[in-house]
Amino acid sequence: MPTTTTTDPIPIRQATPSDIPSLTTIIPCAYNPDAFLNKIFPPESVAIRDWWTQVYSKAIGLPSYRILVAVSSTANEVIGVLTLHLHRPPEFGEQGGLCTLVPLTADHHEALKDALVEQARDRATLMRQEPNFQVDLLGVDRAFQGRGVGRRLVQRACEVADQEGAAVFLQTTKAREWYLGLGMGFVPDKTYEDIAGGVVVRPAASG
Repeated sequence: MPTTTTTDPIPIRQATPSDIPSLTTIIPCAYNPDAFLNKIFPPESVAIRDWWTQVYSKAIGLPSYRILVAVSSTANEVIGVLTLHLHRPPEFGEQGGLCTLVPLTADHHEALKDALVEQARDRATLMRQEPNFQVDLLGVDRAFQGRGVGRRLVQRACEVADQEGAAVFLQTTKAREWYLGLGMGFVPDKTYEDIAGGVVVRPAASG
């Protein structure tokens, strides 16, 4: 289980229920003024903030989820989050991810539902029966971006995956080269080029 160490310059630990209020604001704090995400998750919506509260409350209690948070070393406040969802059929065989744990609200953009269905299909096509962690979300408060917080979250996620003997799957619209630059994995070959535009796969550790 991920733990915080005193020698880590950017402490990473698993989220607890007391972190949920901070987690509900991580999208606007991390991505504002990203027009696309503001359309998908309107930052002023009380309904969506309540939805995030329900999502994280449920995920923290499920054995198939790892909610990793980066915390400020001075104030112990959450400054970043990376969520992992373990798919290991048949033990954890559900196809959806973090955003499917609770029904979407009327304030969510209608495109989100279709995107989640497509992502689940693409992951199932590429990974088949191989145990894998799906990266559902990575966000770092804009006030702390550029300090290596995202890198540390990704590194810790890879350590978690290696401990479980699982691969890592993620889809990203803008940051694929950043993930590849961290040694995160590889882009699937042209056999899957119709779905691999933003996909990165990190194989399970050998041995």
